[in-house]
Amino acid sequence: FKSLNIVESIGNLNEVAKLYNNIATVNNHFEKYDQAELYAKKAIDLLHESTDTLQLANALSTLGNIYYMQMKDSLCLHFYEESIKYRKMLKDSVGLVTLYKNIGALYHEMSDTVKGIEYIEKSLLFIKSTNDKTLWFETYLSLAEIYLYSGNLDKGRVYIDSCSTLLPLITSFEMIDDYYYALYFYYKKKGDFEQALDNYKLFESYKDSVASIQKHNQITELNLKYETEKKDEQIIYQNNLLKKEQRVNNLILIISIIIIVFFGLLIIVFRVLQKYKLQRLEKEHNETILTQIINTEEKERNRIARDLHDGIVQDLMALRFDVATIQQKSPDDLHPSYTKLNEGLSKISNEVREISYQMMPVTLKELGLLKAIEELLNRNLNHNKIMFEFNSFEIEESQLSEKIKVTVYRICQELINNTLKHSNANRVSLLLQVHNNTLQLTFEDNGVGFDSKNVQKGMGLYNLNNRIAWIKGSLEFESSELTSGTTAFIRIPL
Repeated sequence: FKSLNIVESIGNLNEVAKLYNNIATVNNHFEKYDQAELYAKKAIDLLHESTDTLQLANALSTLGNIYYMQMKDSLCLHFYEESIKYRKMLKDSVGLVTLYKNIGALYHEMSDTVKGIEYIEKSLLFIKSTNDKTLWFETYLSLAEIYLYSGNLDKGRVYIDSCSTLLPLITSFEMIDDYYYALYFYYKKKGDFEQALDNYKLFESYKDSVASIQKHNQITELNLKYETEKKDEQIIYQNNLLKKEQRVNNLILIISIIIIVFFGLLIIVFRVLQKYKLQRLEKEHNETILTQIINTEEKERNRIARDLHDGIVQDLMALRFDVATIQQKSPDDLHPSYTKLNEGLSKISNEVREISYQMMPVTLKELGLLKAIEELLNRNLNHNKIMFEFNSFEIEESQLSEKIKVTVYRICQELINNTLKHSNANRVSLLLQVHNNTLQLTFEDNGVGFDSKNVQKGMGLYNLNNRIAWIKGSLEFESSELTSGTTAFIRIPL
């Protein structure tokens, strides 16, 4: 107000409007909404007559914030949108990011999560033009939270991972504790209670740090008031005695509550740990059985492949040679019969060789995973006149274990077989990439699609799920009987 008197006497209307806006902001902070609204409107009226577009955009945002605090949603939305118009003219990226995030939060609170996500994602269009890493972190965190709370855990995790890369640059404890709370919420919903607990502890740690800072600031403010507004010493002394007595009583009460709560929590923790231990033992038992089954299956495949290649295939080749030799010596009228017999043996020999290859492809052992997958696609899809596209990024085969290579190959084999049997597709796309130490496999066809929620789990899908579970991966289908095509998303932690 002292500053306001000075700039009013000078007649600088832009500075007067700026101070009106500041006074409105302070009143809004102290929940004096009538005064806040009055001064924000004064600022807007003055700035409509000036050329200071940025200050006008700021005043409109302030009035939107005041209505937001009063839960006057439609008014809040109106003034935020008005502010956006001016900020677009100014190309004010930082201001636009903040406003789109605020509008997204507003729609989320109005239970329109889809629109909330839409507006927060709009902020990403403008954040790219700024190097403010804190703003990037804040925006990614907002998207992570809104996706997590709306139930889309995978999309939420994508944005949590984006926050993780920026975390070392963030100094605000309030933002960091929000980040760990989002991770806690994600793991809790995923059923990974150990990870959830670890992240909740970190959340509590940073939250306590924020509370300590706030308490320190409050104490500093109280000391200042005490020094500047010192009262009669006798009255202060008596007040201190009363406060000390009250603190002692409060302390006794708090200690009693803490003891009761502690023993209550001790019982709960003991029961949770017992339940967790049983679940972990059951999970380990199931994983052991699954490992034994798959290892046995692979060994049997290898044995059968060797037996076929070294035994039956060689015998058939020898038999073909014998037939060809007899044909040369036989009368001419028997040649057609021998030719037909030779063709039949050739067909059987090729089929047995193909079975041997499917059991354990030589390419996988000799040339690696990528070449083996490319050959698998060629052998199965070209023969059936299905076009395909195969791409891979950031794959270093030396970092992949033999277990991962064989399992990924079998997964591709199963997906291709499902396409051939059920989809009637004429185009297939396969993408293999490594991101954040996770192998991501995306398989897509343009076939008839299926109801991914109610599909019957046949032997093929059962085997696919077992193999993915064996390497602690995850499988998600995106398909519908109403739309064409099926997409499978598979994530395998390395």
